[in-house]
Amino acid sequence: MLKIELDPATVNEFKRALNVYKDHTSKEHSYIVNRAAMNLAFRSAQFTEKTTKVKILAGMNNPKAVMASQILKAGGAIPAGFNQSFQKMLNKRFSSIAFIKASWLPAAKALAQVVKKGAQSISSFSFGRTKMGSGYVHIAQGIGNNCWAEIANTAINPKNPTSAAALEKIGRPAHEKAMKFVTADMMKFCNEVYDAEALKFNKK
Repeated sequence: MLKIELDPATVNEFKRALNVYKDHTSKEHSYIVNRAAMNLAFRSAQFTEKTTKVKILAGMNNPKAVMASQILKAGGAIPAGFNQSFQKMLNKRFSSIAFIKASWLPAAKALAQVVKKGAQSISSFSFGRTKMGSGYVHIAQGIGNNCWAEIANTAINPKNPTSAAALEKIGRPAHEKAMKFVTADMMKFCNEVYDAEALKFNKK
């Protein structure tokens, strides 16, 4: 399985937010972990970068592709023969991004069931598919603090030499943005609880 190394500071802030969130809610730790994992999966799909022909061509290590991107950016049209030589590659890139985006959703949907109905609503290790992609989730269970959840995007194929590049260029930025968003969301909730408690205390 291919894995990405996220920014350590972002990961540490996320872990800290989980612990702070735990102290501001009566929910079980497994619920908190599953909810955070669900939001990470949803937001990773949401933040998967939208692309264009210009971006794809500009990112290719090919002088003709770069030239084509400049023509498109200037509002021109690529000559038919020239365009044909890159159309298959463009279609493949667009399809790859769509699959990466869609493959966060099986984990997100499975975890949404868990968060809504409880930890026993689906099997602990659940595979899922959407119309365009597939992924899996290992849900967190138990009442202790030593529980974890795993979400996986199976659009990335370890045997495909281009997958590592796709993981770095598309997967990592989306997942880091998702982690920062979920961290901020948890801290916002905690601050609102703290403010409400402080207001109640001051009224006494």
